[in-house]
Amino acid sequence: MRILRELRPAGLAAAPLTGAILTLAAGVMLVVSAATPSVPTRFLLLTQLAPAPLIEASHFLSSVLGLVLIFLAFGLRARLDAAWMATMVVLGVALPLTLLKGIVWEETAWLAALMLALAPFRAAFIREARLSRMEITPGWLVSAAALVAGAGLLGLWSFQNADYGHRSWISVMVEDDAARAIRAWIGAALALIAFGIWRLFASAATPRVVTPDDQDFQQVRAILTSAQAAEPASNLALLGDKRFIFSQSGQSFLMFGVRGRSWIALGAPVGRRDERLELFWRFREMADAHAARPGVYALGADDLPAAVAFYDAVLATLGLTQLYAFEGWTGYGREGDAQGQTLWVCKPFDGQAARAGNGVMLGFYAPTPEVVDAFSATAMANGGADEGAPGLRPQYGEGWYAAYVRDPQGNKLACVRTPPA
Repeated sequence: MRILRELRPAGLAAAPLTGAILTLAAGVMLVVSAATPSVPTRFLLLTQLAPAPLIEASHFLSSVLGLVLIFLAFGLRARLDAAWMATMVVLGVALPLTLLKGIVWEETAWLAALMLALAPFRAAFIREARLSRMEITPGWLVSAAALVAGAGLLGLWSFQNADYGHRSWISVMVEDDAARAIRAWIGAALALIAFGIWRLFASAATPRVVTPDDQDFQQVRAILTSAQAAEPASNLALLGDKRFIFSQSGQSFLMFGVRGRSWIALGAPVGRRDERLELFWRFREMADAHAARPGVYALGADDLPAAVAFYDAVLATLGLTQLYAFEGWTGYGREGDAQGQTLWVCKPFDGQAARAGNGVMLGFYAPTPEVVDAFSATAMANGGADEGAPGLRPQYGEGWYAAYVRDPQGNKLACVRTPPA
C-alpha cells in the first residue's frame, strides 16, 4: 500500500494524457468496428437472442458514441472534470452495445478495462468547467474527420474483400450487415458535421481591445479594486489598449496582447486566486482554437526535473514558490502578495530543443543586497553558471546592486537591488 501511495502522484500526473490516448483509441475502435463486417457466426447467434431493431440501434449508436469518445479525449487531455464524468458514462453505455451489435466481446473487455483504469484517477481532472467551454481545435476536428473517412473506406474495402462463402442465408446476412455498417458510418459522419457547425458558431471570437468606453472596462476596473491576486503591472489594464479573457464567475481576468498570430499574456491572471489556473487554460485553448501561438513569461528547458530543482532552490531566496505544476509546466509566484511575480518553466511548444536567447534576460527584484548574494550563491550551488558576481554596478545608477547567472539550460537571469526612490 505504501508503494501505491508513493506512485499515486506520478499516476495523477500521467492520467490525463494517458487517459486521452486510450479513450481516443476506444473511440476509433468503435467507429471502425461499426463500419466493418461483423463475424457471421456471432451475428447469427445474436439474431436468435435479440430482436432485429435492438441490434440495428446498437450498431448505429456504438458508431456515434465512438465519435463522442474521440472528442471527449480532447477534454481529458485538458483535464476537464466534466470530460472524465462524460467519458465514464459513455463507456458504461457503450459496453452493452458492443455485445448487442454483434457479440464483439473483445471490444467489451477493452471498454471495461478502460473504465476501471480511469475510475481511480478522478482527482487528476482538476478543471471544473462545462463541456460546452471545451475549445476543440481545428486540427482535432480535421483529424476526427480523417478518422471517420478512413473508417468508411476501410469498411468499403472490407466488404469487397471479405470471404463469406456462397450460401444464400449468409449472403442475405452480409447484405444486411453492409447496410447496417453504412448507416452507422453515415450517422458518425453526420454527427461530426453537426458538431463542426456547432463549434463554428459556438467558439468564442478573438476578444476585442477593451477601451475606456466599453462596458467590459468597468468590469476590469471593479476586478482590480477587489482582486485577491494582482501585481502593480496589472494596472496597465486601465490603459485601454489590452484584450481580456474573463473567468466564468466574472471576478477574474487575464490580460493579453495580439501581434500577428501570437497571443502574449501580459502578466498573471488578476482577481480570485482559485481561478488563476483555469484562466491560463482558457487562454491556451482559445489561442489554439484560433490557430494562434500562446505565449507567457516562460523559460524553456530540455531537462525539466533539473530545471525545476534549480528554480525551486533559487526562487526560494526571493520568496517565490511553486504555485502550479501540471503536464510539463511548473509555475512560480508569491502567493497572496501583490508584489508576486509569475514565471513558468516548461518544454518548448514546438517540440524542439530549448535555446537560450541572445540578448534575452529575465530580471528579478530583490529587497536587499543580501538577497542578491543569496540568489547568486544558491544558483551556483544548484548547477548554475556565473555571469557577473554580486556587487555594485555604478554604470546603471547609484546604489545599483546586482548579480547575473545562467540556469542549467543557459537562460540568463539577473537579480537586482535598486536604491529606494
